[in-house]
Amino acid sequence: MDASADNTARTAIRESLRASLDSTIEMRIDRYLEVGHQGIVPGHHFASASSECINLYRDGYLLSVVMVYRDALPRWVRHNGYRNGLLGYQHSNG
Repeated sequence: MDASADNTARTAIRESLRASLDSTIEMRIDRYLEVGHQGIVPGHHFASASSECINLYRDGYLLSVVMVYRDALPRWVRHNGYRNGLLGYQHSNG
């Protein structure tokens, strides 16, 4: 592909992506604002999953939010069970 064709393709792709973003930006802003963000401590347990869910929801990928949440929930329950001695989970001091 020569440079001229490459630049033309890049321009077409850029315009297509920009049009797609421009047509959904208000919905994305509304979804982002309705989440009611809680403070997420960076690098803490489940921070990346929480951030990913927020961004996926903002962008309208609702099924993906469910999939990430469904994957993280059992680990969150297990982590909190061990941490708080709940649900039959015991701390190991060994």
